[in-house]
Amino acid sequence: GIIFLEDPDVEVWTYHTWFGLFLFIFLVIASTVSYFRRFKKGREVLDGITSRWKIPDKVKWWVMVGLLPAAAYLFIYCNYICVFYNANTFDSALPFFHILYRYALGFFPYLIAACFIGGVIMTYFNSSRFKMPDSMPGAMLFASLLPICSCGAIPIGRAMLETGKIRVRTIISFMMVAPVLSPIVIPLSFELGIEFVVARIVGIMFLAAITGILVEKFTGVKEEGKGGKAYSCVGCPKSGKVKTVATKSPFIASWNLLLTLGPPISQGILIGALVAKYVPAEVLAPFLTSSVLSIFVIGLIALPLYI
Repeated sequence: GIIFLEDPDVEVWTYHTWFGLFLFIFLVIASTVSYFRRFKKGREVLDGITSRWKIPDKVKWWVMVGLLPAAAYLFIYCNYICVFYNANTFDSALPFFHILYRYALGFFPYLIAACFIGGVIMTYFNSSRFKMPDSMPGAMLFASLLPICSCGAIPIGRAMLETGKIRVRTIISFMMVAPVLSPIVIPLSFELGIEFVVARIVGIMFLAAITGILVEKFTGVKEEGKGGKAYSCVGCPKSGKVKTVATKSPFIASWNLLLTLGPPISQGILIGALVAKYVPAEVLAPFLTSSVLSIFVIGLIALPLYI
């Protein structure tokens, strides 16, 4: 029968719920700090505080070294729970803080792994010895080999942009294909038939290529260096903590990437938990039909949530 990890009484606060409460406070603080950094006065105040409490590179290195096995352990732990126990992550009957805890716990391994991969890209793929795929087909193939989710593709895409050697169209196509054609998704897709698999592969590659070209056209690309081998995104913000030339260590680069993307990802985690709690699946069920209108409506609902 079903084995419960904890008391199924949703009115009882477990250690998961309390941990979610402290996590909520931390995420709100991270999001608030990110908001104040948008203003000049806020940046001056925050930079004055952080300048007094500068973290040594050695500490950053060891923190990232420790986070990697922790992420691997949580990945195995979360999958073990899903397979052997009854653990509905997005059960709206659970307390909000409990849902937030489960949501963050399941996402953490992908975030750390993606930041480390991004750190490796920023460190080693700026040199002439290694080269990231600069074509859209190459980027799509690379994306299909990585077992990451859509949020996990963000740190890698940001790192690819920071190298200054990969076109925007290539990065966009990578970020679109990664969560749809990963080694985790494709085997599951065969459960729906070979026709579905073929349509999925062809459809996402076509959409990724078209979208990459359109985004690059609207953001603008400036070719730099000899023979136009380096690129910069004209429409992209220039400010940020990530500096690709600041370190030769992939661990330090992944730390910088984690700090840069931490605040917006914290906001995404909070929004995801709020949707799971207060927008249960039953609300969207009437739209989940096979009609063309239903597909259009559910797309309009899903797009802002994804962004």
